[in-house]
Amino acid sequence: MALTLLGRPRRPRLRPRGGRNQHPRPPVARSLESTPELSFREITPDALDAALAQVARRELSLLHIDVSTEHVCSAARLASLLAAAARLAPVVLTLKVWGDVNDQLIDIEVPLFHRATSIKLVAWNLKLTPPAQSGEYPVLQSLSVSGCLFDTSGMIRRCPRLRVLELCSYKGLGKIVVHSETIETLVVDATGWVHGIDTVAPALNKFTLDASMEKEFSVSFSAPMMQNLWWSCLCPSECRGW
Repeated sequence: MALTLLGRPRRPRLRPRGGRNQHPRPPVARSLESTPELSFREITPDALDAALAQVARRELSLLHIDVSTEHVCSAARLASLLAAAARLAPVVLTLKVWGDVNDQLIDIEVPLFHRATSIKLVAWNLKLTPPAQSGEYPVLQSLSVSGCLFDTSGMIRRCPRLRVLELCSYKGLGKIVVHSETIETLVVDATGWVHGIDTVAPALNKFTLDASMEKEFSVSFSAPMMQNLWWSCLCPSECRGW
């Protein structure tokens, strides 16, 4: 069973009947307690907090959260939202928020999701880091991060089974360091500047790069299983070659 909430759900009108409970919980509340798949689209932060507080199930198969772009999300609020998502232990997690640009340098820890095989995080204007505590994302196979600053190498070290990594940023990604024994597909889409590529990935067979190169751009690349390589790089006029 899957439940999708669009914006603020309307509460049904309930009429008392005989000696029955005159204040039964609405169907939405009962569904939130039991459904293994939850999708919240274009929802307000307050409505989302209220909905997540009603979820009694602790192991979801899917959790999709899309906060309305009309509502800016602070670093503290995103941290709280990630903690709530981790409590529900989804197998597939998608989370999209528009962050407060004033919080763009505040570290927001991504908690450990011990059941997640796929995580997609879109957090415009914010900064995500691995948790300070030790531990891994033990079964994570696909990770997609967009719109934010991100500790790529730190996160990869926590993902022993990661196969697909997608990075997208409009502010640039600095130097992209990918050292992984398991990654097979790497996609980098950066409209901002990239300082360099440092890749050691013996299983990597597909690498797509669309980015702007810094003047001091450098490459260190080892991927003996590479089959599909596509790079599109905008170079500064000062560049004469590698």
